[in-house]
Amino acid sequence: MSMSISQQTALALIPKITGCISLISSLVIAISIFRDPKKRSKVYHRLILGMSLADISSSLWLSLSTWPIPGETNILWAVGNTISCTFQGFFTQFGISSPVYNVSLSFYYLLAVRYSWKEERLRRRAEPWFHILPLLWSFGTAIAGLFLKIFNSANLWCWIAPYEGRNDDVAEVNAYRFVLFYGPLWVAIAVVTVNLILIFLYVRSITLQSLRHENRVLAMQERADEFYYDQGWESRPAARAEADVNQRNSQTSSQMLSLQRTRIS
Repeated sequence: MSMSISQQTALALIPKITGCISLISSLVIAISIFRDPKKRSKVYHRLILGMSLADISSSLWLSLSTWPIPGETNILWAVGNTISCTFQGFFTQFGISSPVYNVSLSFYYLLAVRYSWKEERLRRRAEPWFHILPLLWSFGTAIAGLFLKIFNSANLWCWIAPYEGRNDDVAEVNAYRFVLFYGPLWVAIAVVTVNLILIFLYVRSITLQSLRHENRVLAMQERADEFYYDQGWESRPAARAEADVNQRNSQTSSQMLSLQRTRIS
């Protein structure tokens, strides 16, 4: 079913608006990290920087929407050619690096919070892989798309799509989409979900331990109050009661602070 001009305009215009918003937001984050030596020295902020740079690239090319599509396709606002379409398709596929970087970030939190990895250990043993895997997969699949000649007009922009004379097998193209993009995307979502659940369960266990400890302290306080009452005193000496309160607060705080194994600043 063919779309009306207003529908085509909306589909061509919306990526330009959302792409520009994403581009500007990621650019602000990247600049704030570049300008702060303290942030640049941290594994966490370098991960965020990598994610931001990947998003800047994909947002820029997606914001062009239909412009790079070859003009002969008769798609609204299409003024490009095969070369411009291939460039956009390449960097659109490179955008898979963003969800893979999210996987890296989830592993960073898992190692730092649940397994108490310190900054130096994260830098030496984990950080290289945090960057290698997203960049290797995104560049590798984008380069594969060039050799397979599968970057063509996908109506909204250029990406993996069939095109007469280049790759017109729809089933094969859909398989490429799943293997190169949608499959890894769903795997990334699943891995991030599992890692966050593991972190949640760990934080929950620490919180429950802290609450149980506080309940034990309160029970001891109640028994002490009963003892003083049986001795004919109205309550324990004020100084002793205040000391107990301070001790209880200190112990509870130390339990909660143990969650923050690696300081992120």
